Amino acid sequence: MNKLLEKLLSKLPYVIFFAHQKGGSGKSTTCMNVSTELSKKFTTTFIDFDNLQQMTKYNNNREEPMNSVVIKDEKELEQFLRNDKGLTIIDSGGYDSDLSRVILLLADMIIIPMSDSDNDIDGFGEFAHLIEKTFEIRTDSKAFVLINRIHHADKSTHRDLTKYVENTIINVFDTVVRDNKLHKRLLSTGQNVVEKQFFSKPSKEIQSLVQEIIEKA
Repeated sequence: MNKLLEKLLSKLPYVIFFAHQKGGSGKSTTCMNVSTELSKKFTTTFIDFDNLQQMTKYNNNREEPMNSVVIKDEKELEQFLRNDKGLTIIDSGGYDSDLSRVILLLADMIIIPMSDSDNDIDGFGEFAHLIEKTFEIRTDSKAFVLINRIHHADKSTHRDLTKYVENTIINVFDTVVRDNKLHKRLLSTGQNVVEKQFFSKPSKEIQSLVQEIIEKA
């Protein structure tokens, strides 16, 4: 067995939380791509707390849907995670709430998709402060910015955002996910970009990201 897979298997149960306080960062799209690829390697359950329920709609369109659970509140979430034995991936809405703060405390890895847009960067400062406060309590968690939805020729955003977060406890994934039309039709097809076009650049980016998530877990 691959040593990276063994590493993550040894840490199960494990919670990955896709989060950002601003909408439009590509959070749910990234969650679709990543969760379905990880589910091929690990027993995976997803929880959809996004009001738009895009992950749920996407999953319903898959030929082989992922495991999912409906959670109504913080109490049900904590109860589920206490009995969980696999990988749980949570997609949240682009807003701050009591529930999202509870998830921050329960998550082993927080993934924050960010583009170079002013909205994403503006929302990051307050969110980073909230994560830092959370990590004072949960010291074994990890948080990563994912440079996401940027132009295919962009060579500066990764460097600039890495510098932007260097004085925080948040790191930046090496993998960059660039804007591409393959990401735009996931919901209706129920496929991720790897399944759509295995040898495409978007596919290679998602495969790289999944490998990096496993490596850095």
